[in-house]
Amino acid sequence: SSLTDLDLSRNRLRGELLRAVGLLGRVRTLNLRDNKLAALPPTLAGCSSLVELYLGRNLLVSVPPELGLISSLKTLELRDNKITSLPPEVCDLRLGLLDLANNELRSLPPELGSMTSLRSLPLDGNPIKSIRREVVAGPISALLKHLASRQADPDAPQSVGPPGRLGSLNRPVARSGNVFGIDEAALAADAARKLRLGGVAAAAAAAAAGPGPAIAGAGRGGSFGSGGGGGGGGGGGGGGELVLARAGLSEVPNEVWAAGPSLTRLDLTGNQIPALPPPPDGLVRLSGLRCLVLNAMGLHVWPLPSVAGALQGLTELQVRNNPTLRQMPLYPFVACPEVVRLELSGVAAAGCLPSGTFAGLTALQALDLSQTGLAVFPGELVQLPRLRVLNLASNRLDTLPVEVSEMRRLDELNLSNNNIATLPPQLGLLSDTLRSLMLEGNPLRTLRRPILERGTAAVLLYLKDRIPA
Repeated sequence: SSLTDLDLSRNRLRGELLRAVGLLGRVRTLNLRDNKLAALPPTLAGCSSLVELYLGRNLLVSVPPELGLISSLKTLELRDNKITSLPPEVCDLRLGLLDLANNELRSLPPELGSMTSLRSLPLDGNPIKSIRREVVAGPISALLKHLASRQADPDAPQSVGPPGRLGSLNRPVARSGNVFGIDEAALAADAARKLRLGGVAAAAAAAAAGPGPAIAGAGRGGSFGSGGGGGGGGGGGGGGELVLARAGLSEVPNEVWAAGPSLTRLDLTGNQIPALPPPPDGLVRLSGLRCLVLNAMGLHVWPLPSVAGALQGLTELQVRNNPTLRQMPLYPFVACPEVVRLELSGVAAAGCLPSGTFAGLTALQALDLSQTGLAVFPGELVQLPRLRVLNLASNRLDTLPVEVSEMRRLDELNLSNNNIATLPPQLGLLSDTLRSLMLEGNPLRTLRRPILERGTAAVLLYLKDRIPA
């Protein structure tokens, strides 16, 4: 279908929204306001082009975690419902507006503090008790900092959800090849069997798949490896994807490493595994990996091997929300020189890396260094030829070097919640390419509020006009 905008507001829709909504893969705006919808199907994740979703004034009591897979979503309106909790998976979205006003929320997930793209978060009309009223009613930057601090505190209550919920991801994961009516529990059990997970791990993996899969084998046949045929963890040819998010693991089963080069994606999010096996075991055996997700694992040791090119094909690395990771080796990315997307938000060690650490990552297109305590802009980033997205939010930066104006491929720059008082006028030279410049939460003295409120284009034009002759 070529449909891009769909307005179903005030249509007396009741009960659960039809699962077939997931077939609307090209829809960018979906308006379901003013109905009597009580539930949303997980197949909503099939709307992979969705930018704006309006669900206000319904009867919703929950939000499916699969909503967090719609990476294009920027506006999510949930006001005037009966929602009691927000799944942490939703917090991986890069929303500008999240409207939760007039619901039944008593708390907010700490993971929401990582949503540094957020510009508006209406919360009035909720019985929130876990956060001081002045924080909830104050600036959004203060609220996000508060939530982020709770996330980094191992003693703070964590809203990780029940075991088996879909792991926190930034883009859709191939799970079964068919989101309509597939038996996820059977898929999880099959993946566990093929990996020969023993004891508690196998039971947890299979049982967790009820409300949402903890394990998903993503070959063509819906099982680990390719084609769904074969026996052991290594499988046949082709690529395999394995999601073991929040499966209650305390170590990685040996069968995972035995999968060898056939494994292309591994997600261990939310399992408390402080360290991975060093070479010659562990990740060096998974030379075919293209995506590695190690978020919120309580890591104490940098997980990548110090073996040059050991993960030559790795293009995406996520190590977010590991505040216990306080040291990194001198050359932390020597194993994956071709990485394209690198996410280190909430990793304290990433905020004090030596100058030049990122210089060799010439394929890098997206870098997230938010909430790392970064105090100085890494100068080598200016020379990265393909860098398009740079997130430096919620750090301790007080200046921005003039050389940033040389980053002519930059499409998105997030500087929100830092200590920046002035911006170099030369930043205005990026007006033809920089689509999004986020500055909220900085003590800017040279930019008036009306200019900031007019958005990125107005700010860049203002700066450009002030470049010395």
